[in-house]
Amino acid sequence: MTSTTDTQSHIQGSPSFPQLAASLHQSSKQAIDRALADLQANKGSWVSLGPAHRIEILDEILPRLEALGGRWVASSLEAKSVRPGTFAEGEEWAASVPIVQCGNKALCPLVSTFFSQTSRKS
Repeated sequence: MTSTTDTQSHIQGSPSFPQLAASLHQSSKQAIDRALADLQANKGSWVSLGPAHRIEILDEILPRLEALGGRWVASSLEAKSVRPGTFAEGEEWAASVPIVQCGNKALCPLVSTFFSQTSRKS
C-alpha cells in the first residue's frame, strides 16, 4: 500500500530519508577545527561563572532564539527538501524552537536550586 507525503511517495510504515539539498553550505575542516579549539580553550569560562550570571546568559537566549526561529525552520526545510506551508513545516516548528525554549525555562530554576543547595553544604 502506498501513500503520498508532502515531498514523496513511500511504502506505508517504511522509513523514508530525504536527500540533503545540494545548496547547503558545508563548513571546512579547518573552520570546524577552529570552532572546536575555541570551545576547548574557553570551556572553563562557564564553570567559573556564578549562578546569577549563568541565569542572565540563559535568559538572553530566549529572545535571540525567537528572533532566529524562522531562519532555523527555513534551513531545516531546505535541508530536508520540505515545502513551506505543509504539515511537515509545522513539525519542524514543533520540534525546534519550543523544545529549546522549554529546556531553557526548566534549566534556569535548576541552576539556582543547585547552587543554593551546594553553597549551604560548604
